[in-house]
Amino acid sequence: TGRKKRQRPAGLLRLAAGTPAALADMRAFVEARRPDVLYVNTVTMPWWLLVARRLRVRSVIHVHEAEAALPAHLQLALTAPLRLADTVVFNSRTSRAVAAAVRGVGPGLADAPVVLNGLTGPPATPPREVLDDGVRLLYVGRLSQRKGVDVAVEAC
Repeated sequence: TGRKKRQRPAGLLRLAAGTPAALADMRAFVEARRPDVLYVNTVTMPWWLLVARRLRVRSVIHVHEAEAALPAHLQLALTAPLRLADTVVFNSRTSRAVAAAVRGVGPGLADAPVVLNGLTGPPATPPREVLDDGVRLLYVGRLSQRKGVDVAVEAC
């Protein structure tokens, strides 16, 4: 998909070429709104932390990813930008442990707070007694073979 294409050499070159314009747009966006705090909720978009740092806007990043299976250089690339944030919080002890294990940037993250996802799901409903009109599935999120949700979608 689009994200995978960006990981190839040509995609990385296009991404790098577009970065200055994207940073300028992001900076203008933040300057126009003048927030007290910029909340970033993914490690895959570190540019927001760079913009916040440049504009001296306090930043908080809420880390949801735990990419222990990635090669060390990619773990470093995802973890190093966390140092730009004023505050780093994790959604689980696992995501914190994975980040803290990254050589060179992670050890200081071992004491970062964990803020568990505070949302409870909807109340349970009993299953349909008969599946006469097929399975109904609503999935909100990115389809990722690595995370296995594609299997649920395919099963329906």
